[in-house]
Amino acid sequence: MSDLQTKLVEVITQLQSIVKDNAADAVNFGLGAIRIDAIGNIVIGLVCVVSSIIGAIVIKKLIARVHKMMEGKSKHSFGGEFSDYPEYVISIIIISVILAIASICAICAVLGTWNWVAIFQPKLWLAHQILAKAVS
Repeated sequence: MSDLQTKLVEVITQLQSIVKDNAADAVNFGLGAIRIDAIGNIVIGLVCVVSSIIGAIVIKKLIARVHKMMEGKSKHSFGGEFSDYPEYVISIIIISVILAIASICAICAVLGTWNWVAIFQPKLWLAHQILAKAVS
């Protein structure tokens, strides 16, 4: 063997020993990263649940405020009851859209089966990801 081949064999042998010594730690770090990612997804979902609840409370208060302001006015005005208060109607619509998006996000993240599998069985989640990539 030439000098270059001998050095390459030595380097490859050293790399193999490093991989053997650190393989278990690398797997554990990878599984930990999978768990952290899944926990992050669920936390985002829980934040969306809280924002949805707060949004529902705000919408309820806005609607109650508009109804209170309309008590003294005629209900037969042109354009309906809410036409006199466009700023409240726009606020209610905007908050309702944000509330709907947050609710969908919460449902997907918190009730998503694979987020929970990734927390409690990260190896199964990893196998699922590998199979999904292989099939697609």
